[in-house]
Amino acid sequence: MSVMSDFAPFSAEEDLVNLRALLGDFRRCMDGEITLETVREKLRSLPGHAELKRMISELFVPHDNIILPERMACSFAIGQIRREIVEVENQISPDPDAIPIAVVDPDSGTDWEGMDSDELADRTTDEESDDDGPPIARRIDYPRLRL
Repeated sequence: MSVMSDFAPFSAEEDLVNLRALLGDFRRCMDGEITLETVREKLRSLPGHAELKRMISELFVPHDNIILPERMACSFAIGQIRREIVEVENQISPDPDAIPIAVVDPDSGTDWEGMDSDELADRTTDEESDDDGPPIARRIDYPRLRL
């Protein structure tokens, strides 16, 4: 027999409020304001989100006899909850700036097979810009891992 907390909330807005409260709880746990057991109990009582609950719960169990430090596990949990919040927010009001994916009919458009190699290269690459900047490894800005 399942309990009511296994079921999703009644609305996306309610779901968003629940996820944001859980996010705040994990932050308070990292700051030492509440215990890990308290925040894990709040995670268990979150309506729905079985996959999110499973992923976060696995952060706190040993794997190959290794247990993540509590602050690191909470940090990873916060990242998972943020992704879930973005997903719920997009359900409420989709991002108007998102670029729609266009479906292209392969039978229409340019006849790629009829082009010579020079014309095909001009359409598929930007040969002039390859030498304009530093090598790609120096252009990539690697995000910093916050623990």
